[in-house]
Amino acid sequence: MISADPKLRNYLRDLPTGYLLDLLVEPSDIDASAIHDVLFERGLDREELERLRQRRAASRLPRPHTLWRGARLFTLGSALLVTVFNLLTYYRLLHGASPLKGMLLALVAGGVFFGFFLGYKLTTHVYQGARHQLYCGFPLPVGTVDLQSGQEAIKPLPLMILCMTVNAVVGLALVLFPLFLIHHLLG
Repeated sequence: MISADPKLRNYLRDLPTGYLLDLLVEPSDIDASAIHDVLFERGLDREELERLRQRRAASRLPRPHTLWRGARLFTLGSALLVTVFNLLTYYRLLHGASPLKGMLLALVAGGVFFGFFLGYKLTTHVYQGARHQLYCGFPLPVGTVDLQSGQEAIKPLPLMILCMTVNAVVGLALVLFPLFLIHHLLG
């Protein structure tokens, strides 16, 4: 039994109640008593827990890990398109003679710092990326936690740096897009 593993209990405590109910509904090797204990700590009684579990099992909505997979793919695709737009518009801004050029370049410099901060926050975001795994890092995970065994898995350093870079570029692209869109629409 892995229910006595304090590391696993801490990982389970970090999950929202909906994720824990999904883990109870889907067949797995994870110890259900550990999940029950975490849900009882949140103030649910046995009857309410069973009612929520049955409702979750009967639900036709896709599971969170399926939605997160779609969100990761959508974010990567959108960030790629936005990055291309940002680069082309930045080139036009640098070589143009707009009266707002100085102000926009100052905003871009501030946006770069905020974008990398947002990328850092994306890299530390924890979510249920697979049926029985927590992912750390969005849209590209830099590490995982297996919810059946409680084992952590961190990517090799070069791959982790690459994933962190992509996450930072996604944050950067999302922050700079409104500034470049303003320049594009004004020019």
